[in-house]
Amino acid sequence: MRGFLGFLILAAAVIGVLAVVLAQLVLPAVVSAAILGSPALRGQAVSVRVETSLAGLVSGRIDQIVLAGNGLAEPSVTISSVDLTLVEVSILDRSFASAAGNLSGVAFSIDTSSPIFIPTAELSGSNRTVFATVDLDPATSASAIQARLRAAGLSVDGVSFADGRIDLTVAGRTVEARTVLTNSGLSLESTEFASVLILPTPATSEWRVRTATVTPAGLQIVIGISPE
Repeated sequence: MRGFLGFLILAAAVIGVLAVVLAQLVLPAVVSAAILGSPALRGQAVSVRVETSLAGLVSGRIDQIVLAGNGLAEPSVTISSVDLTLVEVSILDRSFASAAGNLSGVAFSIDTSSPIFIPTAELSGSNRTVFATVDLDPATSASAIQARLRAAGLSVDGVSFADGRIDLTVAGRTVEARTVLTNSGLSLESTEFASVLILPTPATSEWRVRTATVTPAGLQIVIGISPE
């Protein structure tokens, strides 16, 4: 009887090891196929790397999922390249502990005015909210703001930046303006003209501008994206 029980215990252990090995071999392929087959990607060229471990599988999590792609497009948005790593991804509910990565060459048109171009954006956060931090240098910020003001019918000769404010040169004089967050997005306001929406938020979008900071180094915008 003792020998028979020992055999059962040994067999169970072997089966358990084989199951774990099989899961580590098969699960990455299954997860990759599920991501690549997602309607959200619409067949676009994205590479997926799935990293698993024994400890992760025992806890019901995938260690890392690394996504990379070039020349991606969404409705009204194009992205030159994306590199995103999701850490500790739940097998059951697809939540993840953290996210880190970068977007580059992002251009989007939300309304009929000029497109907005973002050279790079740093991604961070978790499945609750992913944050995209955009740092625009003075030249890029000025170009974007002038384009939005022109689209609103305002002629601006120059744009410069100080702590907490934006100075506009209009007909040879300086007009102070400030960024303001509203339900519609990020606006530029001044006592000299009506509020101008410089970064509108789509009505049906899951992203919102969380903060906008103006310094002599330009403009930093943090966008919160709620994937859930």
